[in-house]
Amino acid sequence: MTTIYFSDEEIQELEEFKDGTLGTSVDGEELICFRILHDLIQGRIESAEVSRTELLKSYVQLKGIKVSL
Repeated sequence: MTTIYFSDEEIQELEEFKDGTLGTSVDGEELICFRILHDLIQGRIESAEVSRTELLKSYVQLKGIKVSL
């Protein structure tokens, strides 16, 4: 049995963030968090394939995002 954590709409939104931030850098660091998260959710990569550095960088980038509701 598989568990669904993200709705189709959330996955689509994440894909739009990924596409919209390709090649974007913040303070000299490439913005990779959306790409890695999207690839993990889509099953394109396994978490073991992502380096510790990339995971930490993604965590910091996602933590730093401010969302206004």
